[in-house]
Amino acid sequence: MANRVLEARLDYLTSRVNTFEAGLYKKQLFEVYKKLGHVAVLAQDWVKALSAYQEAYRLQPLEYWEDPGAYYGLGLVYIHFKEFKLLLYSFPNLDIIVEVKARLGVCYQNLGDYPRALKFYNQALSDSSETPFLSKTHIRFNIALSSENAGDLPKAEEEYKNILAEASPLSHSWEFTFDLPPKQQL
Repeated sequence: MANRVLEARLDYLTSRVNTFEAGLYKKQLFEVYKKLGHVAVLAQDWVKALSAYQEAYRLQPLEYWEDPGAYYGLGLVYIHFKEFKLLLYSFPNLDIIVEVKARLGVCYQNLGDYPRALKFYNQALSDSSETPFLSKTHIRFNIALSSENAGDLPKAEEEYKNILAEASPLSHSWEFTFDLPPKQQL
């Protein structure tokens, strides 16, 4: 149903190309193609999703990377085709590449492919930039969890202990001492 609505919107926009301002036309087409990509991912129509995401990127390359859902969906498509390296190697200096790596780690962890999850988590951890998706501590926790699930218990235990050791000084940083005034006699 959603697919038909979006395709009808696409037909409407393309039939009225001369009535729109160029920038507005491209923006509306971009939104439709991006949503078509999302719907196709949900339907697991990977070829259609890839085509829609590529068309959205062609229309608005800068705006494309401002929408985490768009590159997350494209990442899922690349994972399906086992071509996710295209994303990483096509845009190695992209501001959000650390987030892409962290999200790929999550995807592989959910698929039970712990060696690949660890690979991407470690890449995200070694990147100097931060991501709002996962903090460095959360990435380290996922490294420990993936190591545990992969059967590397010594590595998991070491990582868990390191996380706790780093968190321990933080828990004491909120301790304060107060000098109370002497009690007054009534």
